[in-house]
Amino acid sequence: MAITDVELNIVSDGLTTATTAYTAGDCLDNVHTATGFASANGGTGLITNVTLIDDGDVLGATTLYVFNATVSVTDNAAFAPSDTDAGNILHEINIPWPADLGSNRMAQALKDGPWPFKCGGSTTALFFVLVTRSANAVFAAVDDIHLRFDVTQTS
Repeated sequence: MAITDVELNIVSDGLTTATTAYTAGDCLDNVHTATGFASANGGTGLITNVTLIDDGDVLGATTLYVFNATVSVTDNAAFAPSDTDAGNILHEINIPWPADLGSNRMAQALKDGPWPFKCGGSTTALFFVLVTRSANAVFAAVDDIHLRFDVTQTS
């Protein structure tokens, strides 16, 4: 079984934050889907780091929920997964308060990892929901949040 380091860049899309602020506990966008986490369908690996970049310079601490199946959540609504969706949670990754870099912010969650995963069924994808842990101001653009995952594939 070969081990390969893979870095994936996942950019959130469809944020409706240009005109509405968020309350603590709200989902930031709908579910994010990213393929290629495993090298084969139903494969395994380790998320070794998560980096969050906030181009809008407004976020505080967040929590990233990792799922092995898609989930139904709504942007700018409280994170309240169904029983079925909650049963597919692999990890709760707490991302600390981002460092203010002037016109943007950045945070990493590597100190609590790595986080092992097994993709569900016949896919190489994982699914993510980002939840804000503090109220935050309105984002300047719909694509202000970027997530980068450092991944080691094991199958």
